[in-house]
Amino acid sequence: MRPSIMFRLVLGLFLASLALGLAGFAFGEDAAKAHVAVVRFSNDTSSSSYDAACKAATDTLFMTLQELGRYRVQLEEGAGAGEEALRAMAAERQLDFIMYGKITKAESGGIDCKLSVFDRAKGKTTLSQTKKAAGVLDVFDAADDLVVSVLESLTGAHIGFGSLKLTNIGEKGSYAVLVDGSPVGNDLASLDRVLIGKRWVTIAQKRMLGDREIAKASVEMKEGGTAEMSFALPLLMDDEKRKVEGLRAAIDAGWNEASKASDVEAKIAELSSLLGDISYSPGLAKYKDGAKQLSGEWALRKNRLAIEKSAWDPKVELLDGVGAIYAGAKAYPDPEKIRRGFTDNARLVATLLELKAGKALAGDDMDTGLECYEGALMLSTRYLGGARLTDYAYAVTTLKDIQEKASGSKAGGGDDKDLRAVFSVSMLAAQRFYGLKEEVEGGKASALVASDFATSVSVDGGDFQEAPLALPTTSGSRSMSIQPKGAKGPIALTVPAGTKLLFVQDGAAPFGKVTTEAASAPAATAPAALISINRPTGSLSVGVVTEGTLYLDGIAMGEMPSGGKAKLNFLEIGERSLEMRYADGQTEKKSITIIGDKTATVTFMYGSSPP
Repeated sequence: MRPSIMFRLVLGLFLASLALGLAGFAFGEDAAKAHVAVVRFSNDTSSSSYDAACKAATDTLFMTLQELGRYRVQLEEGAGAGEEALRAMAAERQLDFIMYGKITKAESGGIDCKLSVFDRAKGKTTLSQTKKAAGVLDVFDAADDLVVSVLESLTGAHIGFGSLKLTNIGEKGSYAVLVDGSPVGNDLASLDRVLIGKRWVTIAQKRMLGDREIAKASVEMKEGGTAEMSFALPLLMDDEKRKVEGLRAAIDAGWNEASKASDVEAKIAELSSLLGDISYSPGLAKYKDGAKQLSGEWALRKNRLAIEKSAWDPKVELLDGVGAIYAGAKAYPDPEKIRRGFTDNARLVATLLELKAGKALAGDDMDTGLECYEGALMLSTRYLGGARLTDYAYAVTTLKDIQEKASGSKAGGGDDKDLRAVFSVSMLAAQRFYGLKEEVEGGKASALVASDFATSVSVDGGDFQEAPLALPTTSGSRSMSIQPKGAKGPIALTVPAGTKLLFVQDGAAPFGKVTTEAASAPAATAPAALISINRPTGSLSVGVVTEGTLYLDGIAMGEMPSGGKAKLNFLEIGERSLEMRYADGQTEKKSITIIGDKTATVTFMYGSSPP
């Protein structure tokens, strides 16, 4: 039997790499083998259509000599013209034999394929054979016959071939087949022409941790027969599984630690790189999808860390770096989780902007307060589905109205739109939140911020405390119980180690929900909005006898003229503390209960009677 055209072409794909390997042939027991040079067949037909036939004949000759195992074989591009050139080449390179061939047009028509053997010991060409072909297609078979015939004459042995059937009983995937260490093709189910005798067949793959030998077996090839070999491609090899699981464990462990962000990012990049090409095992698609999802979630997690780092001076621009991830969420295996992660970040920025606005307004900085509320309004419109839209729009409109009044460009209005009356809740929230800055920013604590300032909090089953409060940073999770006003019962949640800012909203607020999800990787605790202006509120009518400054829950509400009156609207329901500080240093304090949708009344009488 002779090698098929396909067999010759497959062999040709690997000829260059084999030639390079043979250039550094190791001497040992091979030193006793005859040294043979195969010179590429030359195309002397003046037609390039015969170039492929010349290459196929060269490849077949080279590979068959290799499989015979009797020779040290090397490939040569040319030997020069004439016997003298062959003698010089053989002497210079210590070659025992030089095999050279050519394809020419026959004088009688058709094509002649000629192969010759130069013997250095005899100093001349001792063997030449020619086969005739009718045309381009026939020349391949003629060249096959020629190679087999010459090799049989050279070796004195019969040259025969058998077939090999390969069966993969494992995972689907791409693999390489090697016979006696030489690659013969990729993803082969069978090999039609394998030299008879004992052959080592190897199945190899280029996998995530490098080139791996999957299976190797000794196969006895019989002429005209079919040998079989089964093998199983793995989904993950043991060391690959350890590598992937180790990376995931390290990523999870550092997910909530800002100090480990660079290490987490490097490990996610490594995991994505390892799973970049999974052609060797397409079943790893779920792992690859997981790595892609993880990369998107990590980008959002990094953004969350950046937002927390800038918690005391937030800006809408903090979201710019992850806007493309939100817009391209469909490209991720779980797009809704990507969108939720971005929305959580946007909600957190809006909450922090509201706190920053409260701080600015407490200092009479209406420009900054307006800028912050405009930013929160934009986030609500663009990313948050209109959540808190009414509140933010009302705040923006109110601030612009107050600014116009202050500039004298607009007449009218009244006490119901006084700056401190409208924004007292925001001011108080900001006062308490910024009071935690040093502890949280210094990494000494995790901040739990609740919009209901009188909320009772139980930490690890201990005594109740008032929120917001700073929790000392610990190595483990903290269990908490919170019952905001309006909630039917206490809400249990876990504050994991590494949580920097955890927002728990008022149970009476008409948006979102209190999170009970631990911030373990890859999901971070979702922030909730902090302030709701449109929740149930009440009003307070204040009258004074003597001029002074009015304070509500420690926040200055403004100067009160002698005999003056003021109405404070949008006040949080519940017990509130009031204080009048007079110019002579005296103070007068009162407590009042604010009831939803009702107006309470209080009068400070200092100057007409003892306080």
